[in-house]
Amino acid sequence: MNRLDKIVTHRKDAITLRMKEKPILKIRADAEAMPPVLDFRKALISANGETRIISEVKKTSPTDDFGGESIDAVGIALAYESAGASSISVLTEPEFFSGSMEDLANIKKSVKIPVLCKDFIIDPFQIYEARAAGADAILLIAAILDSYELKDFISICRVVGITPFVEITNKSDAEKALNIELELIGINCRDLKTFEIDRSVFKELSADIPESILVVAESGINGNEELKMINELGIYSALIGSLFMKTDDPGKALRRLLSENHDQN
Repeated sequence: MNRLDKIVTHRKDAITLRMKEKPILKIRADAEAMPPVLDFRKALISANGETRIISEVKKTSPTDDFGGESIDAVGIALAYESAGASSISVLTEPEFFSGSMEDLANIKKSVKIPVLCKDFIIDPFQIYEARAAGADAILLIAAILDSYELKDFISICRVVGITPFVEITNKSDAEKALNIELELIGINCRDLKTFEIDRSVFKELSADIPESILVVAESGINGNEELKMINELGIYSALIGSLFMKTDDPGKALRRLLSENHDQN
């Protein structure tokens, strides 16, 4: 069993337990009662050629440990906001990334910029749960959803008012996603089965995406050199986590990267 399959299997089991604790009708009602979201897509539009950064809060991952439960998630989110982040991504998967909906809810209460729920979404319950926790946007990974599920989940997102952020990693994902009306899409250059990085995926997949869809680069960004690379492809938004989280001061690391990107423009 590859890493992606293992994570998805764990999520299925965990969601089954969560649904026993809180009926889906109750969590849906909570989601529908939430105030309007902040505009996640608008926050990522570059007006001056500078890259908009979705800065990620994550405590650990299958490939790195950033401090686990000792991480001050809210403190890092506030540091990101102060340093110029356009939005905050919060890992909420508990088993492999040590995340939680509580982290997301606490961060949402603390910052004034859009918050993205990043998880392995395989059931509508998770969409309602994320919206009820305050998420402005939610990641939908095309690789773990069939075409019907992806379309259905996007419809549910729009009904409850949360922005769907569809992630693709290969041509098959792209074909699935581009058959649906989208406003933004993420290209992840990390193979989710092996966790290997291949930055050529950015060029390969972005070439087929209509200009009307805002593109976000995910994974493989180690500094301004990679930002310059995606900028040359017409991509001016990036989701970055590990580059910041592996430092002692994630906010300072973000500020430095934004300064370097600004200086080149």
